[in-house]
Amino acid sequence: FGFFFGTYGYSLILGFNIVKDLVPYSLKLGATRKNMYISLAIFFVAISVGMSIISNTLQTLAVQFNKLVGITNFEFLHFANFLDQNGWFIRVVVDSIIMIFFFTLMFILGLIFYRTGLLGGGIVTGTLTILLLFGVAKGWVIDFILEVFESFQLVFFYQILGAAVLIYGIGYFFIRKISIIKAN
Repeated sequence: FGFFFGTYGYSLILGFNIVKDLVPYSLKLGATRKNMYISLAIFFVAISVGMSIISNTLQTLAVQFNKLVGITNFEFLHFANFLDQNGWFIRVVVDSIIMIFFFTLMFILGLIFYRTGLLGGGIVTGTLTILLLFGVAKGWVIDFILEVFESFQLVFFYQILGAAVLIYGIGYFFIRKISIIKAN
């Protein structure tokens, strides 16, 4: 059990819904695309760090309460447990990076759906699903997961952060020519 599963799900949903609700509304109010793009990046980082601080503080308080009361059969699961260093700050960093990645991933997917409609979004998600299934069938995905867990270090999360920055950078080309009118 862990508090971070809910925050990950929230970041997935919010990343997609921002494109659906906030982008057209902001454009109607006269926001420039460049300022909106920069402010969304700041928002993604701020809400990720804030949510990870809150959830990890609650987790620390729950663990301390369990020690105080004497409950020993309740354990929190976290990705930081697999790392050599497992402290509050490391858990905050890991959660923040994963949430930023989820925000940007769903933000770009939302932009694809918004810009190209169901057809373009369906083609992209279908292609990614077929590639994933093909990778599982050929064993690439399993080999990748085993390789990651054999050499699981904090550097892996920095690589995820780099991928999130790259994905968000690609999003600029989608948001640059976005219109208020949705594609059908």
